[in-house]
Amino acid sequence: MADTMTPPARIARVTTRRMHTQTIKCPLDPEMLVAEFAGELPPEIAKHVREHLLFCETCSARSRALRMPYEMLSSLGTEPVPHVADLRDSVRVHVRSRRTVQEIARFVARLGRFGVIVLTGLLGIAVIALFLAIAFLYPAIAGVTSRSQNSLTDVPAAARGGVLYAETNKLVPIKDGTGHTWQVAEIIAVDEHTGSVLRSLPASGETLHVARANQLPVAVGMSGRRVLEMTAAAQDGRQALVSFDAGTGKVAHITPLTFPGGQAIPASINATSLAISPDGSAAYIGLDLPYQLNGTPSVLVVNLASGTVTAALAPGFDTYVPLPPPPGSLPISAFPSAIPYMSTSNMTVSSGLHGTLALSPDGQWLFDVLSLTDQNQQHYALIRRFSAVTGALAQELALPGDFTLARLLGGNNSETPQLYLVTGSPDAHCFILDASDQGPTLMGDVPLGGPVALPGTSFTGSLQLTLSAPGDHLYITQDAASTDGEITSHEVWVVDVHSNGVIVHHSLVTNAGMVLPNGSTQKGARTFALRGGVISLTDPLLNGALTPWLQVSDGKPVIMLIATEAK
Repeated sequence: MADTMTPPARIARVTTRRMHTQTIKCPLDPEMLVAEFAGELPPEIAKHVREHLLFCETCSARSRALRMPYEMLSSLGTEPVPHVADLRDSVRVHVRSRRTVQEIARFVARLGRFGVIVLTGLLGIAVIALFLAIAFLYPAIAGVTSRSQNSLTDVPAAARGGVLYAETNKLVPIKDGTGHTWQVAEIIAVDEHTGSVLRSLPASGETLHVARANQLPVAVGMSGRRVLEMTAAAQDGRQALVSFDAGTGKVAHITPLTFPGGQAIPASINATSLAISPDGSAAYIGLDLPYQLNGTPSVLVVNLASGTVTAALAPGFDTYVPLPPPPGSLPISAFPSAIPYMSTSNMTVSSGLHGTLALSPDGQWLFDVLSLTDQNQQHYALIRRFSAVTGALAQELALPGDFTLARLLGGNNSETPQLYLVTGSPDAHCFILDASDQGPTLMGDVPLGGPVALPGTSFTGSLQLTLSAPGDHLYITQDAASTDGEITSHEVWVVDVHSNGVIVHHSLVTNAGMVLPNGSTQKGARTFALRGGVISLTDPLLNGALTPWLQVSDGKPVIMLIATEAK
């Protein structure tokens, strides 16, 4: 963008007919350029033209292009040409270079043996200096980096014990059995008591690089001592699920994503989400389908013991789907026939929330969201519950609204299984759904508030959801902006999912980032907040000041808080 504080240049255009200058924008007329190097302009006019040519690359290039044919034409006449300009210049350059070589040879001869040694030493020093310059500059240019450490010391304890796992923007190359290299994100394991980085994962002897756009894994998850990363699509479109040990960093499996039997996934379909079974035996991978049809596989199942794709689930959807009953209506338990229904026969159906998956606490059911659009451009989210084993559809629920900026999260309380669907601004809501074998049914609709926008205004950005260890508080952070650029929103909410109410809401002037409640049950355990690439500590209700706790020593950001391991 141009510097608005710099005054615009005044460019003189020469007019031969009126023999004066006129302040207008270039380029200069061709006849003026020819008149200048032909010596046909008055001195004061020629001065303006030459000054302009000194600073204008466009006009000077045109002048050079016009000068060559002019000189060729002017050379045609009765008098012989004294020399050829281009040949003369070439001869002069050759003579000068030859003289330079001869002078250097004479200089070396005069130096003698000792002088030659000194000159050789100076050349050696120059070569070493060049090598060192390349050694220092190349890593910065190529994005080469090192394993992360904490630059902060003497930080307060987040808990008396335990480990925090977080993702940085550094890529660790790892090779599979065929020699193919996959890029996974660096995961750091941080001691909650001291704040020191215990381990940088996964183990690899390759050089780390800073990630560029679209290189970071699309999903990262943990189950016990296992870390899973789903790589971004490589240049050939392939993706892989990488599993490694959280303690040693040793890679257990690298599973290239295909359909069962090895059939390639079409290039138009990307794997985008990851859910892990409670016992850590299976990983479920959600596919982002541009068009959703009954019978189209939308979930891959990976056996984590063998590292193989064992199944592809293809849940369908019904022609008539239920809607939530209107407020104040008869109780559905007593009057099931009062449930309103909606037809999907003439609707456009695609993957919602980019194929995001959620799992019930008992691991029996998977949930996803479809995006529905009717002929009047009314939008709905269709939440489906289907078997994690067979993919058979069990039950659905449609919610009206625009879910472009939304997230889905499964609960962690097996006694009261819940599912949380949160939509961001301009109409931020938290929908609390029953995740049992009777769901999904709407248990609570919590308006979140936030920025007020005109009807039709849409927002884009990020929305993050995390749950407290007991499963009673849902933490929501939003960093979003309206598509017209008029409104920016940085919001933090804490929702009590038992009472269906907002207990904390902060509107921030800076990045809201992400909040991760501490899994430690120790008294005084602190909550983690990630903002601007730095991890800070705060209290569980986010009312206290942020205390910086971890900042990567080379200035690279932490981009995601993954999980805590209590000890």
